[in-house]
Amino acid sequence: MAEDQAVRCMQLPLRGLQLLVPNSAVAEIIGYVAEQPAALDQPWLDGLITWRGVTIPVVSFELMCDLEAAEPGARSRIAVLYNPLESRDALPYFGLILQDIPRGYIAQKERMLATFDNSGCDYLAGHADPLLDNLQIPDLAALAETLAQQLGQ
Repeated sequence: MAEDQAVRCMQLPLRGLQLLVPNSAVAEIIGYVAEQPAALDQPWLDGLITWRGVTIPVVSFELMCDLEAAEPGARSRIAVLYNPLESRDALPYFGLILQDIPRGYIAQKERMLATFDNSGCDYLAGHADPLLDNLQIPDLAALAETLAQQLGQ
């Protein structure tokens, strides 16, 4: 297979599902740290952390999709993601709480599903791989837009 037909990705483990994002969307995976409380009263916004001198919001993807979220544990991580929106000066990054250490995944064209069912969640674009039914593609732009609106940025 030609190299240009595959995309290097990460599987981000959540409770009950995994998100598939390209490596280029991930700034860094860091150990879970307790967040500073945020002024917003949104159950999915866990708080704010300082990462490399920048204050970033950290969200629970499960709660954004009205799913049950696990409490962070010893293996929990935070995926620091780049904001995919063009107007990202005020919010260049955001974090997602992960339940475990991410794994690499090479997305090959012939293994990707052509269905884009969001399973009732505005932040899911659809299934990624027919062999892994819990592997989902997130809509990071929709997530970042909601986050920016909520934070007034």
